[in-house]
Amino acid sequence: MKLKTKAVVAIALRPVRVALAMLFRFHMYNIMAVTSSTTAPRQKHVRAHMMSSFRYVANASDHLRARECTPTTVMLPSVDFTTDGIMDNIDYTISKQGKYNVVLPNQKKEKLYQNTVDKNEDEKLTVIVVPHSPNGHSDLLPFDQFYEQKSKHTLDRIVQKLSQYKDMSFIWTETASLSRWWLEQNDATRQQIRKLIRKGQLEIVNGGWVVPDEACTDYHDVIQQMIEGHRWLYNTLGVKPRVNWAVKPFGHSQTMPYLWKLAGFNLMVVGSVHEAVREYLRQRIRLQFSWRQMWDPRGDTDIITQILPYISSATRHSCGPDTTVCSRFDFLKSPPISEVLREDDPDFVVMASALYEQYRLTANASPRKTIFIPIGGESGWTKDSEWDNNYRSYQKLFKYMNSRSDWNISVRFGTMTHYFDFLKGAQHDVNPTLSLGSTMPAFSGDFLPYSQSDNTYWTGFYSSRPWIKYMSREVDAALRTADILHVMACIQSPFDVGLQEACRQFTEELRTARQSVALFQKYDAITGTSRPGVVDDYKKKLLQAMRSTQLVVNWAVPVLMLTDLTQTVNMFPATRLPYGMTLSWPPTAAVRISPTRSVNVVLFNPLPIDRLETVTIRINDSTVAVSQGNKDINVQILPVLSAENIVNSSVFDATFNVMVPALGMETVRLYRNDSSLSKTQLSDISIKKSAHTIVEPSCFRAEPLPTFREIILENNCLKLEFEGRTGLLKEVLDKMSGRRTTVDMDFVKYTPYKGNSRVFQARLEAESFADYDKLNVFSKQRFDPILSPGPPHSFPAYNTFVSHRRGTVPSYIHRQHQ
Repeated sequence: MKLKTKAVVAIALRPVRVALAMLFRFHMYNIMAVTSSTTAPRQKHVRAHMMSSFRYVANASDHLRARECTPTTVMLPSVDFTTDGIMDNIDYTISKQGKYNVVLPNQKKEKLYQNTVDKNEDEKLTVIVVPHSPNGHSDLLPFDQFYEQKSKHTLDRIVQKLSQYKDMSFIWTETASLSRWWLEQNDATRQQIRKLIRKGQLEIVNGGWVVPDEACTDYHDVIQQMIEGHRWLYNTLGVKPRVNWAVKPFGHSQTMPYLWKLAGFNLMVVGSVHEAVREYLRQRIRLQFSWRQMWDPRGDTDIITQILPYISSATRHSCGPDTTVCSRFDFLKSPPISEVLREDDPDFVVMASALYEQYRLTANASPRKTIFIPIGGESGWTKDSEWDNNYRSYQKLFKYMNSRSDWNISVRFGTMTHYFDFLKGAQHDVNPTLSLGSTMPAFSGDFLPYSQSDNTYWTGFYSSRPWIKYMSREVDAALRTADILHVMACIQSPFDVGLQEACRQFTEELRTARQSVALFQKYDAITGTSRPGVVDDYKKKLLQAMRSTQLVVNWAVPVLMLTDLTQTVNMFPATRLPYGMTLSWPPTAAVRISPTRSVNVVLFNPLPIDRLETVTIRINDSTVAVSQGNKDINVQILPVLSAENIVNSSVFDATFNVMVPALGMETVRLYRNDSSLSKTQLSDISIKKSAHTIVEPSCFRAEPLPTFREIILENNCLKLEFEGRTGLLKEVLDKMSGRRTTVDMDFVKYTPYKGNSRVFQARLEAESFADYDKLNVFSKQRFDPILSPGPPHSFPAYNTFVSHRRGTVPSYIHRQHQ
């Protein structure tokens, strides 16, 4: 009887982002499904087409294959201070007010911050007041709702009020809400905002789709959201942002200044720095510096950096060290200065003098007599009155302060570019041969973790809502694959009108998906710190993005592989998609194999190097065989455990290795084979007495758990030794130096306080929760070891073993997360 073939699954592969795992294998990152009544795929044609379209691949592959483990001399950068140096010299004792005590150094030669004001300063103080708002979206409302209630009104007022007040300015950070607002405007409004940008009244700082988190995000996602925002700005407004404004993320990574430098930024402002570190740097007048990478001895990647002198960019914190005084000048919340109040009125003089004193105290922490003072808050700038009150009140203060020759001060509205231009001009006047960055101290390190007071560290968000963090990685990986396949399919037949129309439609699908992923990189999104309703909104956007990538893949794969492009391609129903609302893979329903029905599985490699991939597919028959070309390959059948640790006798996991060419596809066929010559082997189930695993009458053989020897993984550079019983790393050998490093690993948990997903506050000491006596091991020694994919938030899977903890951690087969 002739078998009916069915091309079922296109599997896209991606590298694991864990250093040790990258030495040996790559994870599968998504399984996409397409069905058609197709004949044999056009393997050779597709592969040749891919390689001809990506000429750089061969060179990249050869370079990676040729790499040897050779000793490297690392040149450390020459810097003035580092993270470690700061941390080692801070006293972390807490005052009665909950603040960090910072002890001043004893060295008399070091210039220190002065907490007094000399009103007879010889050097003129220049103050740039920078109105701003983080009105992109928040952790309290979903993006769409926040835009309707807040962001659109702020943008409306920016155009209206900056056009009215010619000497006022404003900075805006995020492109997500700006691009949406743009679509709603008429040509006159669009021309007006372009005019405001050209005049320098409105500056776009950062300019990414959002302001990303710097601890939980992946660098690829950060780059993509920046590209999405900057591309829109350049194509729409002709703008290339110069300044990066990142005052809200919960700490700052050393990777970010490197990425920002590559993105074209020369200047950056950061805010979320450990308060003891901020105070330490403020006392030593080192809030301005050149941020240097640890691997850059020459400083080619340096970027000029400014740390906010105080805890926040909100007005009540930003004008100076006294929040009581600064709150009086927050005219978004406080009453404005009366227009009838004369400048010689004693009440007004007292108010202006108080603001002047705060400005001078802030200037004492700056090596140059030019400072910027951000004004704004978490919300605001949405009403006419808020703009009018701020402009008129500050202009009255500016006029009086500038008229006081004994104060020797110049105050005005401006943007961050104005501020840095003043710094550069001052440096040029002193020594025109030196750049501004070369005169600043060099710093190397990061500003993680963040802490405000009371020794409470903002590390809780590292693991808050891990399910949605994992989901973001999966969607991004699927999006990358869809992008590549989309391009390949679109250049397949450039003169096919129907094909090119489909290309345009799917381009929009991918753009929307890309923007949804970019939106989730926000510091209050991927961190898992938003309210439940906001998190649900992000989930929906990510799910829709995943479905969009599936639509593109389901269209592109047949275009690349079918001989007859007119054949109809049918997608699996939504219940079979890898990412339904339960986000489980593989789907609960197994791929059905029968004596009359076989299944073709298409694997796509989105990387420019050949890869040996371990693939696991859920099936309904333990006698399945897998063929690649006309040759059967080795297959290991793994049992599927239920939540009660009962071995399922009707579904199984078939695991096998396949070599997939760079940017190429490979097809394998799954079919039933009862022959004794089959290369399919069943795993043995080794059980401990305490594992409570039930093996019903089935095809698997159960036996007592043997004594485990250590597991060794190695390459030319490293040799890793894992404990056989637990699978945890035990020792690392550097083959070049001969140095051995002993590793002691365990899985522990803390009992946290409730109510704060940002801060890590444990009520009790950590306790181990990994009960290794309740592990089941599936193995088959007749084959070379197969490294089975393991759960992202469970125990590691290693060698031929798949670990599973009964009752609390789901099996890797289900990959379900709460």
